Amino acid sequence: VEYRRIRLEARARHGFRDDEIVILQGGKMGRRKRLIESLQAFRKSAPAKCRLVLVGSIDDGIRPEVDTLMGGAGQIEFLGWKSGAEVTRMLCAADGYLQPGT
Repeated sequence: VEYRRIRLEARARHGFRDDEIVILQGGKMGRRKRLIESLQAFRKSAPAKCRLVLVGSIDDGIRPEVDTLMGGAGQIEFLGWKSGAEVTRMLCAADGYLQPGT
């Protein structure tokens, strides 16, 4: 019951529709976290009803490439650094969590 309440509140707060699939990737994202590869794969093959949400920080060394890959892709959203409690709420709101790197 608590999970469902948190999920519904978090999805509403972030504007996620009921029919959308929300995928979360987070942490301190640098080359080893494979964010660039995630973005490339998402842009290439994600269905229209899928959203990729990034939570955490993006290393300055990959930021220009990440910005380019995110540009114009309304399905990708970077929320920045969040508290542990907010990350937990985002995990409840998400349908999947990516950890392709370390």
